[in-house]
Amino acid sequence: MSSDPVAAYQDALSKLKSATAATEAVVRVVVDAGKKLERWRGTVIASVGGGYPLELARAPGINARDWPSAATLHKALTDWHEANTAVRNAWNAIPQERRVGLTPPS
Repeated sequence: MSSDPVAAYQDALSKLKSATAATEAVVRVVVDAGKKLERWRGTVIASVGGGYPLELARAPGINARDWPSAATLHKALTDWHEANTAVRNAWNAIPQERRVGLTPPS
């Protein structure tokens, strides 16, 4: 970590951006599956075996290989919260007079 509070803040923002992208990718899979499961009678889970009626051969599917584990989802969420807290702490470490031109955390 940099001894310059502005550089530390910018580094924390960069890490938050990465954590946000990673979390959104994991969440997107779950949300997409949830939307498909709203019509569960016509949805299949792919990559885990057959057993579906022939008329579901072209049904919307959820690829089981893409599905995150609970541990993966947990890590993504906690990593994001940790990065978000780090951004706020880094912002608070910047003296008021050095905040000119910087965007505060949202």
